[in-house]
Order: sequence, then C-alpha cells, then structure tokens
Amino acid sequence: MSPSTRSYNLAARMGRWSASHWKTAVFGWLAFVVAALAIGMQVGTKQIDMQDANVGQSHKADQILKEGFPQAQADPQKEFALVQSSTRTVNDPAFRATVNDVVGAVKGNPAIKNLKSPLDPKNRDQVSTNRRTAIVTWNMKGTPDAAKTKIDSIEASITKVGDRHPAFYVGEAGSVSSGKALDKMFVDQLKTAGERSIPITILVLLLVFGALVAVGVPLLLALSGVAATIGLAALPSQLVPLDKNVSAVILLIGLAVGVDYSLFYLKREREERAAGKSSRAAIEAAAATSGRSVLISGLTVMIAMAGMLLFPLLGRLRRDRGENRFWKAILKPALRRPAIAATVAGAALIVMALPTLDMHTTRSGLDALPNSAPTVPTIKKIQTSFSNGEAAQSEVAIKANIDSPATQKAIAALKARTIAEGVNSGSIDELTSKSTRRIRSHASTSRSSARAPTRGQTRRCASSATRSCPRRSAR
Repeated sequence: MSPSTRSYNLAARMGRWSASHWKTAVFGWLAFVVAALAIGMQVGTKQIDMQDANVGQSHKADQILKEGFPQAQADPQKEFALVQSSTRTVNDPAFRATVNDVVGAVKGNPAIKNLKSPLDPKNRDQVSTNRRTAIVTWNMKGTPDAAKTKIDSIEASITKVGDRHPAFYVGEAGSVSSGKALDKMFVDQLKTAGERSIPITILVLLLVFGALVAVGVPLLLALSGVAATIGLAALPSQLVPLDKNVSAVILLIGLAVGVDYSLFYLKREREERAAGKSSRAAIEAAAATSGRSVLISGLTVMIAMAGMLLFPLLGRLRRDRGENRFWKAILKPALRRPAIAATVAGAALIVMALPTLDMHTTRSGLDALPNSAPTVPTIKKIQTSFSNGEAAQSEVAIKANIDSPATQKAIAALKARTIAEGVNSGSIDELTSKSTRRIRSHASTSRSSARAPTRGQTRRCASSATRSCPRRSAR
C-alpha cells in the first residue's frame, strides 16, 4: 500500500480506529479480559463426569444400565496386586508366602471390600495357566474421589511387600490407582509443556526482535487472550462439560497461535517503518495487509481471535537501524543463489524428517503408553499372563422384553458367537432387571468385534484394568 493509498477493508479500518483511539483500544481490551475472568470465576467451569464420558453406542449402553441397574456402580473400582516369578510356581512355599503377605497387607484396610486371594480354590482363575503369576483382587469402597484419597496407603503397603520379597515381582494396578497415577502423569506433562512454552517463546521472539520490549507485546497479547478464553470457556461448559485439562490445552494452543499472529503483524509494521513511513502510516499498512490475513486465518482458529486486538503501541517498537542483521545475513545469499538455498533447505528438512520413517500408526490406549508410566508394567503383565479377562472385559446392555423368545434367542446367539469367534475364554455373566439384561464377557483379547443378531446396533468394547469398560447397547 503506497503512502497515498488508503485501504478501507475491515482490518484496515480497525487498525486506523485503534491508532486514533489507542487508550480506548488498550484499556477496553484489558477490561474485557478482566470481565471474562470474573464471569468464568462466578459461573464456574463444569467438568465432564468420567462416569459419563463415553459416546455413541457406549454412552447409550451406559444410560440403559443406569436405568436398569440404578443401584449398581458404573465403575466397580477393582484393584489388582500381581505376584509373579520367572522360575517358581504358585505351589512354591515362597510364592504362597508372598501372596499371603499381599493379602495381609490389604485385608485390614477399611477402604476395601470383596478381597479375593488366588490361593482360595474358588479363585483358581486368578492364577495364570503356567502358574507363575497370581493376582489378588479387591474393590475400593465409596465414591471415586474418596477412593483416590485412600489408595495411596494401600499402594505403599504393597510396595513394602515387594521390598520384603525381592525374588518376586509385586505390583499394584487398577481402576483407581492407575486412573489416579496416569491422570497425574498427563496433567504434569501438560503443566510442564505450558511452563516451558513461555520461556521458549520469549527466547524465540528475542532472537527475532533483539529487544525485550518488542518481545513483550506479542507475548502479552497471547497471554491475555488465553486468560479471557479460559474465563469464557465456563459458559459453554454449562451445556457441554469440559475436560479438566482444557485450561492447559488453551494455553498451549492460544500461546502458539496468538504469538504467531502477533509476530506476523509486528514484522509487517516494522518493515513499513524501515521503508520510511510514519508510525500511523505503518500501522495502517500493516493492518490492511497482515491484519487482513490474520482476520481471515482467525476465522478457522476462533480461539486465537480474542487475542488479536491491534495495539497502536507497536509504533514505539521501531528500530531505526531497520531489519535484524542476523536475518539479513541469511536472506541476502539465499536471494542471490535461490537454487542453492532451496537445495540446502530441502536437504536439511529431509534430514530432520528421517526419524519419521520409524514412526507407525497405532491404537491409542494402554499399548501406546511407555513402560515407565505408573502401573503400566503391572497391567501389561496381567494382560500377558491371563486369559480370564480380568484385564479385558466387555459388556452388552440389552433393553427389551427379556422374557420374549426372540430376545432369549438373540442373547443365546450372541453368547454362542462370542465363544465361537474366540474372543472369550472365561465366564459370561448375566444380570437381569425388569426390562434390562447386562451381559459381561470376560475376554482374553478384544481386538475383534462381535455383533448380535438383535434389533439395533451392538458394539464390542475393550478395557484394561485402568478404566471401566465402554459398553455396547442393543434394543
């Protein structure tokens, strides 16, 4: 845009107005951020109930089970203590002593119920086929939140058992313990990413601008936009509950996009100033070009829109010596020899992309977690050693006239097909209410799917010991 040409697109008019009324723009934005935070704190962010987190057919099955079995707890909060040896079997006195030590460590705790020892003849399915692995099981009492506060002492007791029996692997896992440990790990990772993103952003901006004052503008814009978004997120959460980690995600995405857009705008304004334009003309030119691109891009990234008010204070950041000498030293030879520059850049990109050759797609879930993650080694040992389905369980919820011949025939066909396809090697339990039947299949593997010849859809599900199983429904 030449000095004599004035653009009248929306972005240019916004920039022109902001330059003419900079106090209103600045303090108006700050007032908006404060108001958004105040509204968010007053309303409160509604978090999603993990007992109601399933979607699709699994969610439908959850609702059927809640209606048909209101007294039943969706998550039985089952816990496992695994005892394993690479050489000894459960018949070995030392093995049995270790198992009894685990049982003794858990038995007296008032927070548990339904304690089952693998040494009890009634619980033979808690011993692996090679008899070198056994699991002690129990359920936690109370609500999930209450159970999480009491699981630590149990884990500590089992850890002490492992210390007393170094010849055996003794580990604990389950719905409560694994859920708590993995949730903490994920939250800590997001927190660490958020803490690192700000100093890294400052460092990158400092390299680009070479001045702390210039660094502050895009960073403050992005952070204020993030703060306003976190506050306003409380409003839609009343209709659609949000994940408890949403604030960390908003920070990561908002900071990245907000700084990126601000940097794009700032660079253009500095270019216009270096070309000899006045502060006002540079702001208008930047608004008419870069500002317009930002507005268009922002339509697809609405979360960053709150951080994109145009500050007329950018003119104060101008540097009389023009472009950064570092980038000028790189760009001059690149423009002089574009073919060589493109070849070198392409080769560098290829080298950086080489690690992706070892990447492969996989299912998200337990298999995608590293062995260093809390309780994961124990869960994997349970899944490897057992085929009785304690670590992989499927449920089908059926709402129908349970006593009708058609329903009985469909249920029998479902059970027969489950066994025929080899996805079940343990028991198939049934619970029946007035109009609802709950079928629980103990499966050693859950990668294939079974479909019942009943009206409606049936969806197979799988779970590890860390979570309650997503369910299937049929009407």
